[in-house]
Amino acid sequence: MNKTIKLLAALAAATAISQIASADDFQFSVGGEYLFDSNDTEFAFTGITGRGTYYFNKNIGIEAEATFGTSGADNFEGSGIDFDLDRQFGGYLVGRMPAGKSGELFGRVGFRAGTISVTSDSFWFPVDEEVDYNGFSIGAGYSHFFSKNVGIRGEVTTSGASLDNNFSPDGNLTSFAVSLVYKFGGKE
Repeated sequence: MNKTIKLLAALAAATAISQIASADDFQFSVGGEYLFDSNDTEFAFTGITGRGTYYFNKNIGIEAEATFGTSGADNFEGSGIDFDLDRQFGGYLVGRMPAGKSGELFGRVGFRAGTISVTSDSFWFPVDEEVDYNGFSIGAGYSHFFSKNVGIRGEVTTSGASLDNNFSPDGNLTSFAVSLVYKFGGKE
């Protein structure tokens, strides 16, 4: 039921954003994200990510994103402890350049923060808490448009994340994402 509510919230946000999008160059994308610790791939999560990107001119824009977790690191390294991605939010400065007739390369620099749930049903060591993380992020990707407005986007982003409660990943939190993208207006 909780996942259904998150999916409905993402669809409602997509509908609201499409209504307020102007004739300027605005892109909205929704897709899947795989987030993992670059030194320990068992510490990994999947989620549904929505992004809104507004370009001020041909090359420079800003981007906001929200991710809601769908699965996590269950029974992490045999410890009996489960880690689940609750939510993640980010804000970025984005630069882009054309790549062929129907594509664009982009880079982004910004900040992302999120919350991971830590749970264990162990009789001796029950755990039920949330751990927050945040960090500077940098990423790059490619968008390919099949028509004037519809395309697909892929990217990789890494964050030098730090977590509270003295818990930290061994490496950076890195994500791969693939999304369906829709472009509102914009200059050809």
